[in-house]
Amino acid sequence: YLNTEDTLLGNAGAPIITDNRTDKASIPYKYELIDKAYVFSYQNTNGTNAKMATKPAAYVPTAQSQESVLPTVSFNDVMEGMTFTTAYSAENGCWASTLTLDLDVTGDYNFSFSDLIAMKHGKQLPYTVTKGGVAIDVSKTIELADSGINEYVLTITDDANIEHTHCFKLTATKTSIKAPVKVADPSGDALLVVKSKNSDWTCATPALEGTQIEYYSKSQKKYVTLSLSSLTPQAKGKQNGTNNYWNYSDANGDFTLKITSGYIHEGKQVYGMPVVVDNGGYKMYFTISSTNGYVSTSTAARTNTLTYEFTDANGNTLTFSKTWQLNYADQKSVAQYSYSDFINGTLTDVLTSSGGSSDNCITPDTLVTLADGSQVRVDSLKGDEMLLVWNMETGMLDSAPIMFVDSDPTAEYEIIHLYFSDGTDVKVISEHGFWDYDLNRYVYLDKDAAAYIGHTFAKQDGDTLSKVQLVDVVIESEETMAWSPVTKGHLCYFVNGMLSMPGGVGGLFNIFDVDAETMTYDYAAIERDIELYGLFTYEELNAIVELPETMFNEAGGMYLKISIAKGNMTLDELVAMIHRYKHFYE
Repeated sequence: YLNTEDTLLGNAGAPIITDNRTDKASIPYKYELIDKAYVFSYQNTNGTNAKMATKPAAYVPTAQSQESVLPTVSFNDVMEGMTFTTAYSAENGCWASTLTLDLDVTGDYNFSFSDLIAMKHGKQLPYTVTKGGVAIDVSKTIELADSGINEYVLTITDDANIEHTHCFKLTATKTSIKAPVKVADPSGDALLVVKSKNSDWTCATPALEGTQIEYYSKSQKKYVTLSLSSLTPQAKGKQNGTNNYWNYSDANGDFTLKITSGYIHEGKQVYGMPVVVDNGGYKMYFTISSTNGYVSTSTAARTNTLTYEFTDANGNTLTFSKTWQLNYADQKSVAQYSYSDFINGTLTDVLTSSGGSSDNCITPDTLVTLADGSQVRVDSLKGDEMLLVWNMETGMLDSAPIMFVDSDPTAEYEIIHLYFSDGTDVKVISEHGFWDYDLNRYVYLDKDAAAYIGHTFAKQDGDTLSKVQLVDVVIESEETMAWSPVTKGHLCYFVNGMLSMPGGVGGLFNIFDVDAETMTYDYAAIERDIELYGLFTYEELNAIVELPETMFNEAGGMYLKISIAKGNMTLDELVAMIHRYKHFYE
């Protein structure tokens, strides 16, 4: 029985069966399903002897039909190159589903009807399948080639033993795989001049910086975007000569990138030597030299060109070139480094043009606490560990994976050496955050850390936290490296047992009020903040500055609208932070 008129109303509110009686206000009525046809019934005015309409009205589904009337059909497989849609088919007079497969992306996909699920009122229903009136064994898979459109009929039986017809189309086609294309190619190149040991000149450019290629990956069976600056040299030719090249062959066999000879203005062939500084997070550079190894110290501008050939596993090739000029006078005005500083990995200066980080954080000998309570040196982290954190939602110790580990190369740094009342000491470079009980928030301890002497800070004590006091600050100089891990969702971790927050992420924390007794968020205050300031959606922030959605989620991106509104950071600072860290997600 369909006992109320509402069950036969469509999404637009239009009744499927229309009641045209003039006395319907005084006479009770209902809809019933008899012999697979919907009919109208009513009672006499004296309330006795229910009578059925003399002419049953057959039920015909429309585009407004709801699940309460018809079963729904869904598909439980999801992959690139596959789309599943459901809509009312006016042509066939029934609800219909279409599964479309791009076999160039999905590969040799075998479809199974067991992946189709018919549901009504939350219950899975049985069904049979026919094609052209011939029964199909739903337990078997269907091998698909370039098979075009296949039409099937699903007969679904509901709890009332009523059969419902559902049309199903399976479309499997092969499209022409697109050739690789450049999807990002910055208009300008940030140039860095490198000075040789004998004071001759050679120049370097981040020739791949910002360049992205979209191509079809056979191994992943989908189109992917590759940032060329993420590649590491695997083979290179001689520094001088006429057949110089450098190439990169993908481990999955998806593509090969070959970089061939460049030229300087007098026409001599030159070699683009790839340079990578891994431990500082720097990008890939290519030094350019003439046949004698250096660009001469002439005042004339030098025009340099490198040619790139990107060939994917499908045999499609993309060829492009990078050309730039640099005057001798301009060379003298920018930072100068020895070529051997690059190739020997001894570069100590921060290369601002290639993205060395600031707010450096902690020294490599600092101990970080893992989720199991053991401690390891921060410079030994591989990035796949689980770290011990303090969970502000539960007020308890918890564990979290690492979002990324930032670092800066060996250099002479100013060290802020912090000493605490229980004998704990931590060496900070630039800044590092600690939980300050006196202020009930994280504070960055930096060169002005002495102002916090006497404040109490949080330290791990078994399964909880205890309080220790900052008693002394000594600033000293030391040649070392700088390390800065960040945890997903929480950001925090423990250094030498102290609850801490990495440097360089100001504005991502201290957004909400915290209960001082439990060290948990004040959820009533959070609700007020959300109502007052609102939240970022990923689409909204991505329209301002492009960033990976994973980065948005792991860093609490939705709450940064509140952080900006409260003055914890500016929008420009947030944009700069995203540009600084998003390469960890590429």
